[in-house]
Amino acid sequence: MVAAKLFALFALFVACAAAGIAFGAVALSPAALAGALLHPSTSNLATTVVWDIRLPRVLIGACVGAGLGVAGAMLQMLFRNPLVDPYISGVSAGAALSAAVGFTVGVSFAAIPALAFAGGLACAFVVAVIGARDGAVGNLRLVLAGVAISALCAAAITLLLLRAGETGGLSVLGWLAGGIGGRGWTELAWVSSYLAVGFAGAALVVNELNALRLGAAAAGGLGLHIDGARWRILSIAALITAACVAVSGVVGFV
Repeated sequence: MVAAKLFALFALFVACAAAGIAFGAVALSPAALAGALLHPSTSNLATTVVWDIRLPRVLIGACVGAGLGVAGAMLQMLFRNPLVDPYISGVSAGAALSAAVGFTVGVSFAAIPALAFAGGLACAFVVAVIGARDGAVGNLRLVLAGVAISALCAAAITLLLLRAGETGGLSVLGWLAGGIGGRGWTELAWVSSYLAVGFAGAALVVNELNALRLGAAAAGGLGLHIDGARWRILSIAALITAACVAVSGVVGFV
């Protein structure tokens, strides 16, 4: 049953990716679309639309979806709360604030994920200190702390927009609205590089996550250093979320 569900989800992903490549503002016939996919070196409108616009955006969308999914699953296992995600935990808000500052001062995109990582980790630290407790009370404190930190970051971003001027404010606002318009192979290369590091780190802490799902007391009884494991997991989740936020803006996690 699980394999069938995974296969159905994979088929849905392939169908969505194919639709993203086939449909857009420029109408392409099936023959032109097939010719562009099979002959990427050809110089014509169909090849430019497919290889320079649609295909990198589809791949970026897949990277962002996968990244937010992995980060959300890690945080849910860490805090033993199915409501936790990169937004509720404050990671997205902190990453968004740092990235907005970077865009405002003209930092290159290559450095934006690093800035967003630092901001996301800082917010994750505050939320973890306040809400990382066992039991229902700890889960409630976590959610409330994440909402409060996210609201604070949103207020700071609003202040930044007001002081950025019309040109800078509009560019940051357009990015914060979320989306992958205007993104290309360069952005895909950077986000995939950061995500590769994050996914590798996530694979290394799978056993720690499984232990923490039993609770801090049980995990400690199994010999796990709780504080160290929590910070490793939070750091990896923050890096993954920061890479996604940097390339797509603040996108809600489902």
